[in-house]
Amino acid sequence: MRTFAYTVVLAFVLVVFSCKKDDSTTYSNSMSGSVEYMLPEYTVPGQLVSLHASGILAPQDVTWYWCSEKLGISENDTVDGPDVSFITPDSLGKYSIAAYAKKTGYYTTSSTKYTNVMDPKIGGESIAGILEGDGKFTDGRDSLVYYYKRYGRLDWMTQNLRYAGAGASYQFSDSVTTLFGRLYSWNEATLGEVGSGLGKGPRGICPEGWSVPTCEDWCDFANAVKPASVTDSLIFDDAWAGLAPDISSVLYINGVKFWDYCPDNIQTNTHRWNAIPAGRSFNVHSSFDQLKYYGFWWVSALSDDDLRGFFRYLYFDTPDFPVSAADRSNIGMSLRCVRLAE
Repeated sequence: MRTFAYTVVLAFVLVVFSCKKDDSTTYSNSMSGSVEYMLPEYTVPGQLVSLHASGILAPQDVTWYWCSEKLGISENDTVDGPDVSFITPDSLGKYSIAAYAKKTGYYTTSSTKYTNVMDPKIGGESIAGILEGDGKFTDGRDSLVYYYKRYGRLDWMTQNLRYAGAGASYQFSDSVTTLFGRLYSWNEATLGEVGSGLGKGPRGICPEGWSVPTCEDWCDFANAVKPASVTDSLIFDDAWAGLAPDISSVLYINGVKFWDYCPDNIQTNTHRWNAIPAGRSFNVHSSFDQLKYYGFWWVSALSDDDLRGFFRYLYFDTPDFPVSAADRSNIGMSLRCVRLAE
């Protein structure tokens, strides 16, 4: 069994104090900009990770170098240049790497980021809190297996779609999509088609026999899982107050709870829908944010201006499940597929 490596503070100290190159320069100027690079927050053992540092606006000709004690890039073996590649360790846990920008006469600027090496299998060494549904089905296109469960008059996937024919994985870390799924624009998810009526959404990129949920599908779901204290029928435009805790996974990764704590949103996953804050992409899948804070799921309906697609979302800091709309081609979100129950 792999050992967990909880060395966050130690790794940071080693990066900051063991990896600096000797420099007797008298500094007089600060660099403009900040060191930027995309390190996937979650990876798997043996994953190849390639990073590119940028973000310094002035001076133009800085010297770059990388350092990470725990990833085998030490004080005597720094990697020079804006690009670096490494293989993630076999031991599960949290690892850091730092990028430095250096220029004679300027203060050295750096940035340290972390990746969590995890076992991506549901029910494996790393992941706890994803519950099985009523059954499983196999997507005939790629042989990927999903849980599903009946809510009201529909079967719902209880995992985010991860079909690789479109969209992107969060921070391009394809190896962890078993947990997070992939992110799709509204156009990618629906193939540009609007749907209405119970179980009558477009297939889009869903598996055969499944469809992108309509407004009516979402309302059917909400009324099937709403708290007992809510006696009125929920309509699509409602914020669906108090619904989030009972559909949200009590997710732990490597023994660490995934959700930030909020006393108003204590996850129970009573209905086994396994909602997680899987974040979003933007700028046509070139940037990513909101992991651990928001979960977003598309609806196969457009706003009145036809430029934005509806979606429902969860936020760690509220027990509600509101609706909003976003650019149909620029923003990437999660997708759950549905089918009429037999």
